[in-house]
Amino acid sequence: MSARTKSLFGYIFPAMGGLFATYLYNVVDGIFVGQGVGSAALGAVNIAVPFITFVVTAAAMFPMGGATVAAIRMGRGDKEGANHAFMAAFSLTIFLSLILIWESPCCWGATPFGSRRLRRKL
Repeated sequence: MSARTKSLFGYIFPAMGGLFATYLYNVVDGIFVGQGVGSAALGAVNIAVPFITFVVTAAAMFPMGGATVAAIRMGRGDKEGANHAFMAAFSLTIFLSLILIWESPCCWGATPFGSRRLRRKL
């Protein structure tokens, strides 16, 4: 096996492991909900899977892109540019996280303000 292939597998298997763990959560959640609550709740869990997939991809978008840009800049010897790329990716990740938390339907009823907001949206 060539050095390139070994390097490729060194990146592929951790990424696959992370995705496996993420979706294993959905499977285990479905098992517990299906056994504990019933088939209607299991359907609700399955309807939520595309939303969970969107959140996972959105949360991974900026860190992966930022790490790539930072690695390229560090390889060129541009440490200031790498730091700038890292901070931009970090800031965008925090910003996106706050937007996802603010717009999350599960958070709408958590406060009196959220209850009014939910009623307006419905």
